[in-house]
Amino acid sequence: MSTNYKPQAQVPSVFHKKIGGIIVTVLSDGNLELPLDAFFELEKDEPIQILREHLQAVPPYMNTNGFIVNNNGHITLVDTGFGSSFGPGAGHLIDNLIAAGYSTKDVDTVLLTHMHPDHVNGLLLADGTRAFPNAKVIVHEKEYGFWMKDNVEDHFQDDLGKMSVQMARSALAPYKDDIVTFSDSVGIPGITPIEAHGHTPGHTAYLIESEGDRLLIWGDIIQNATIQMSQPELKFAMDIDADQASRTRIKLLDFASEERIRVTGMHMDFPAFGYVKKEGNRYIYVPEQWRANDL
Repeated sequence: MSTNYKPQAQVPSVFHKKIGGIIVTVLSDGNLELPLDAFFELEKDEPIQILREHLQAVPPYMNTNGFIVNNNGHITLVDTGFGSSFGPGAGHLIDNLIAAGYSTKDVDTVLLTHMHPDHVNGLLLADGTRAFPNAKVIVHEKEYGFWMKDNVEDHFQDDLGKMSVQMARSALAPYKDDIVTFSDSVGIPGITPIEAHGHTPGHTAYLIESEGDRLLIWGDIIQNATIQMSQPELKFAMDIDADQASRTRIKLLDFASEERIRVTGMHMDFPAFGYVKKEGNRYIYVPEQWRANDL
């Protein structure tokens, strides 16, 4: 028996995980190539050598994830992906949200780790209207204040940084009456913000806790686990305060390894759940074993 059938697409990139009484669903937004010169402290061929030593693809692709946190029917979406602005490799979050059984109208809250384009552009549909018509947007007050302040473009020397400012402002503009800023609490049961500043001024991780189980959504402390866990002190080109960002990375990696806590992040390879193990001055990411009965 033979067939001429050739698959045209992957199955939807959706993965559910039960954290106590909370269901967390990973939604892949897709992936784009990660420029290796972003690790500007390394010699030109050094990132390639690190990746090949660990049997990783060269050039690497950076996955981007968002997360649905379903706490007894209250639906929080943590970050929104690239949206429609970066080509066909990304912008798949809403398709995967629908494949997971949700509607964009179901989202009560969009909780932002920070306001870089690959985290906020998905707030908009292609026509510039709200992707999540019933949602409030919650973001750290330092983060919102930085991107919205006058002359913030002067902070950036490159066109990408200046473009990021305009994209952040455009993405949040339709939600201007539904933006809530916080300093200590996001006001959502089961979700605790953890200061992770450095990548951006108000970059925030979120600890999901229920019935003694925990998950750390660490945002953008990692863009490539292979490179940054082997040399966690490395600076990254998109870090606004690179020194603070590297301290934050080490702090959260230490927390995850010492507490043996489950972790995930916006740029971890799908399905993006795992643990951190420390060996000397480096860390190892250990993917969590998939189980069909996680729900």
